[in-house]
Amino acid sequence: MDNIEQRVKKIVAEQLGKVRQDIRDLWDALRDDPKKHAGNKRAWSLLSGALTAVTAMVARKAAIKIWTRLTGELPPTVLEAEKEAAKLRKEMSA
Repeated sequence: MDNIEQRVKKIVAEQLGKVRQDIRDLWDALRDDPKKHAGNKRAWSLLSGALTAVTAMVARKAAIKIWTRLTGELPPTVLEAEKEAAKLRKEMSA
């Protein structure tokens, strides 16, 4: 009889473990709001994108200042942009 009792106890313990996990899963499902998660994802995307853009602009300005101080002239990309702008101004005024 001891062997049967041990098997019954083991089966009951396994079943109770499954019920406990099911209750946890149900509680998590009831507690979580999918709309809130979607809103949080959108907010994160906006924040991340904004910070990326600001960081890129600041890094570019810093690189231009460093290049100018080290070489004493504007970086090639800025020079090309100024030349192109001057060319366009000249074409539009003609």
